[in-house]
Amino acid sequence: MGSASSFCETVIVLANANPANGRGATEQTPPPEENTITRKWGSALNAGFQVVPNVLLRAQSRLNLDAVDVVILLNLNLHWWAEDRLPYPPPTLIAKRMGVSRRTVERRILRLQKEGWLERLPAEGNKENRKIRKYDLTGLVERLKEAAIIGMSQRNYRSIENLRRDSQAAGRRTKLLLGSGKAIRNMKRLPAPKEKSWD
Repeated sequence: MGSASSFCETVIVLANANPANGRGATEQTPPPEENTITRKWGSALNAGFQVVPNVLLRAQSRLNLDAVDVVILLNLNLHWWAEDRLPYPPPTLIAKRMGVSRRTVERRILRLQKEGWLERLPAEGNKENRKIRKYDLTGLVERLKEAAIIGMSQRNYRSIENLRRDSQAAGRRTKLLLGSGKAIRNMKRLPAPKEKSWD
């Protein structure tokens, strides 16, 4: 992971790499390479992990998501190993993990669907003739892409404003470092982004 100020870094969340029902073939996750993440988390990563854009956590209140919504989305993402293999964890499993009722999870999933975060596909039979309901998370991906653009524009705005302010305050030092320094010292204040900062 990069610096703490980076808006669009990814968060790696520990997760179980087994299918929703715990039966059948499991997804095999190769052991992670030795790197900063494995040195930090160690053998905990052997239980599985998932990659989630930081913007889901940083902008959750702006995205009108509370903690329950985020944990449900993380649970759905936990089962989404490949783009073309949609997740299908049952609400009962998610509820058990979260310590809430199945009905709470079902209500939240319906609300998330109405708000465009996900799509519950019609139930279908699997190899064992059990009904499964897959979830299309395209809405989640698209919303997080939009939120990341807003977050990046906020960060860029702050960087330029800090550079402008520092340049004006530094006066001579800026002139020495940047040649004449006129371009930065004379830069007009940019209009602030419409969205307030998420951090």
